[in-house]
Amino acid sequence: MTTINDHLKRYPNARPSTLVYLARRNETTEKLRQEIEAQKRVNEFRHDVGHVSWFRRMLSMGRR
Repeated sequence: MTTINDHLKRYPNARPSTLVYLARRNETTEKLRQEIEAQKRVNEFRHDVGHVSWFRRMLSMGRR
């Protein structure tokens, strides 16, 4: 909402359609940020699992 408030401070007679556009843009941006954060968490988990797999492969090669 700060974007809309800042816009209204700068342009007090702003069109309602512009305010709706800014609100939708903020919602979309926040949704994308959440998706990126979730993807980062998944990738970190996969990286940890991949690291363990690599270590296990190394151990199994030493046993041959």
